[in-house]
Amino acid sequence: MIAAWWTWMTAMSLQIVVVVGIVALLERFLARRQPKLAAALWLAALAKLAIPPFVGSPVSLVRIPASPSCDGGVLFWMWLAGVVCFGALAVRRHRRLRLELLDGAREVRPRVFVSPRVHTPCVLGFFRPVALVPPGPVHEHALLHELMHVRRRDPQMSLVALAIQILYWFHPAAWLIRSRLATLREVGCDADAARSLGRRAPEYRRMLLEAARLRVFPAAGVSGLSCRLVERLEWLGRRTPSVPRRILAGVAAALVLATCVPLATSAVPFAWPKLEETQGCLQRRFVVLEAMSHQP
Repeated sequence: MIAAWWTWMTAMSLQIVVVVGIVALLERFLARRQPKLAAALWLAALAKLAIPPFVGSPVSLVRIPASPSCDGGVLFWMWLAGVVCFGALAVRRHRRLRLELLDGAREVRPRVFVSPRVHTPCVLGFFRPVALVPPGPVHEHALLHELMHVRRRDPQMSLVALAIQILYWFHPAAWLIRSRLATLREVGCDADAARSLGRRAPEYRRMLLEAARLRVFPAAGVSGLSCRLVERLEWLGRRTPSVPRRILAGVAAALVLATCVPLATSAVPFAWPKLEETQGCLQRRFVVLEAMSHQP
């Protein structure tokens, strides 16, 4: 089991570095104005961490050499201890947030609670997420953004990303992928909310600017990414490309991913056994004939 774990982790650790580099370049040059395409690219990188590293593709142009053999006993137990620790911390943090933010909260409509513990609307929970709003008047656009998270099933996707990050807690690529997906979820909600407002979309951008000015953000660790508000505003300010350009960009990104992402390690080259290692007359005969074929 430990040998299989070592083979998996070493191959995946090399492959995911290449995958993240390719996805970052594709986002930079093909998905600059397409948040859905950018999110799809990073979801492909996340999926890579869940696909066995030895699953190959006949069209892949990149291969990663096979990992060297190693006992890996100590490293395995270190990895397992890290998984347990990070998993326990994630569960503890989520339970603490639920206890703190739902303390004294009352439901005003299905899956919407008024909580005195929050200062701005936010989303809490994974399987049955709820929107929390502070007492008093609430900006309708801020609430719309959080309800978009629930509608898009973003909490469930964030749970998947968290689980994979815990499994690969030692690899910076897993942390980068989860962080990038979290930002793009915010960007996607911004885009959907602005689109649903129609002609009132500029009001949504002004709401974000006002939040930045007053430094009013959702509770840390719930759904807000205050430090990335500038990037969210930049995405909102980009003009959506035409349909043909979006289709071409998506097709080009899919082709690059299919042909350049290393989907399997290189096969171990076949080596004939030595004469003393053969078993049975038939195998010994093939070894002798193979050796004679190389003699002048």
